[in-house]
Amino acid sequence: QDKLMKVILDGMGEFENSIRAERTRLGKLNRAREGFWFGGPPPFGYKIVDKKLVLNKDESVWVKKIFTETSKGASTLEVKKLLDSNGVLPRRRASTWSIGSIQALIKNTHYKGSYHYHDKKSDEKIETECPAIVDKTTWTSVQQLKARKTSRVSQQNRTKQFFLLRDLMVCGHCGRSISAR
Repeated sequence: QDKLMKVILDGMGEFENSIRAERTRLGKLNRAREGFWFGGPPPFGYKIVDKKLVLNKDESVWVKKIFTETSKGASTLEVKKLLDSNGVLPRRRASTWSIGSIQALIKNTHYKGSYHYHDKKSDEKIETECPAIVDKTTWTSVQQLKARKTSRVSQQNRTKQFFLLRDLMVCGHCGRSISAR
């Protein structure tokens, strides 16, 4: 009887947990559809007012500066030095910016005026509008500039050896030419 009772109580607990998880998931979906912020700290440059994202005037100036400098060709390290030298503190507890946090900030779609909520269970993607800090053309140009830099298209070929098949070998996955050092 004790084993039966334990199995029944465990089943009831598991059932309640699944119902609670489903209600939470549906609540987040509804909040995203209505334009509300659905949880977590807001991105740098924003604050939450009445459960919606609004511009943080002090931080949004620096977000514009980050995108302006990056569009002019400044490296992530140069942007980090600019922020740290001016005493701009990141959101997390760190006293200085990390290169990874600046790279993540640059990729963030919030700054062009929209963000996506993706529900993994239903595979539904909801686009939510928010105040833009930079215009879409600047955001897109920075993304293209970063993609060009990371693809190493402009890298000088420093190969000192002659390889017979060098110009004929191409990666089947990404399409780049295969090289050696």
